[in-house]
Order: sequence, then structure tokens, then C-alpha cells
Amino acid sequence: MAPNHIQKGLYVHSASGDLYWVIGLGTHEITGEMLVIYHPVSDPLLISARPLDNFIEPVEVGDSVKPRFVRFWKKRFEVVSK
Repeated sequence: MAPNHIQKGLYVHSASGDLYWVIGLGTHEITGEMLVIYHPVSDPLLISARPLDNFIEPVEVGDSVKPRFVRFWKKRFEVVSK
């Protein structure tokens, strides 16, 4: 069973390397299916929706299997100890 949530934030598409902002979840009004609502970083006005199951499913990329979208982490702050 797929999770019913996903963190908002920046994700990278495993096959293309393109970056996307996940802005939330929606529900298909007829089927009740959970949808990830997101847009490409390159075009914030192009809003897309993809079934949650499809968003997180594993896909073959080259010789390995990875999630279709992976949370993009970039360290912005670093703790400095004295």
C-alpha cells in the first residue's frame, strides 16, 4: 500500500535530472486517488498532477533501479562548533 503523504519541497526526476517543486497533494474528485501536485523549477506556471503511486514507484535508470522522483537535498547551513 502506498503512503498517503509526501513532503513538499524540491525533487529531481531520476531519468531526466530535471528539478520539480512538489507543492502538495490533491485528491482526484471522482476516483479518490491521491495526486502529487508539482511544477518544474524552470516553469512555475506549468502545474502538473501525477498519481502518488506513480510518483514514488521505482524505475530503471541505466543499470540501476531508483525512485522516479528523489527528494533533492542541498545543505544550505552548516553547524559550526567552537
